[in-house]
Amino acid sequence: MTRVLVIGNSHSAAIRIAWNGLAEQFPQIEMRFFVAGGNAFRCFDLDDRGIFRCVTESAVSKDDLQRIRLQNDGLSTDCNWADHVLLIGRNYGEVTVARIARQWDIDGFPGSGSRQRLSRSAFDAFCDYVAKAHLPDRTWGKLTGKVTVAGAPYPSSSLEEASLFLGAARPWKALLEDPAGFAEVSGVYDLFFAGALGQHGLHFAPQPVASRTALGFTRPEYVRVAPDKHMRNGVPVDDFRHMNEAYGRLRLLAYLADFVGATLPS
Repeated sequence: MTRVLVIGNSHSAAIRIAWNGLAEQFPQIEMRFFVAGGNAFRCFDLDDRGIFRCVTESAVSKDDLQRIRLQNDGLSTDCNWADHVLLIGRNYGEVTVARIARQWDIDGFPGSGSRQRLSRSAFDAFCDYVAKAHLPDRTWGKLTGKVTVAGAPYPSSSLEEASLFLGAARPWKALLEDPAGFAEVSGVYDLFFAGALGQHGLHFAPQPVASRTALGFTRPEYVRVAPDKHMRNGVPVDDFRHMNEAYGRLRLLAYLADFVGATLPS
């Protein structure tokens, strides 16, 4: 039996839903989840005993702690149990890189020709700095299980047509107005981040290519229907960074094949 532990914020929901429909096809895998949604996830981390828990409880409301406790039957999970740990949903620097791609044309990549120019050497140095600044704590590299990090999905390209959206989508909408070079630039950054993780014995699972458009955004068919709580003046506000079960299935199958070494169903 191979034991897989998925730890994440709300972006792990698509994977959890997908696993419900896939579990019977992987009888050799036991998969567990630990989810801490919203800003509370930032207050959770791995301690020196390999326990993922809230390390700054004073920064999390009692209501949020109670919600997380009910979701997970507790406020912590033991990562020593797992042969494989997937840490998903944290900002790994991709938002910062998107802002740079919006403001600068980088030598060697497609661009609009109207933005400021940035040399490739300067961009590489920038990627190296950002990647190292977003690494998980070194404690993750001490686990005996294989630890893989995956970011939140890129926003959907359908954000371009949105009139109402969550505030977190604002910088991405600006990028969509002039996305030339973004797919290439984000791919280079992913390589830098993977390399930085590798120096600490960790692994990086990039977003599956099949889920992204040629411009680097997530294909619109993978966006989930906005939940009721995303309302503004009685009108639904679209959330273009949380994906549906179809995306979760694509992401999960890629992870199981590439990092867990599972044989996928035909």
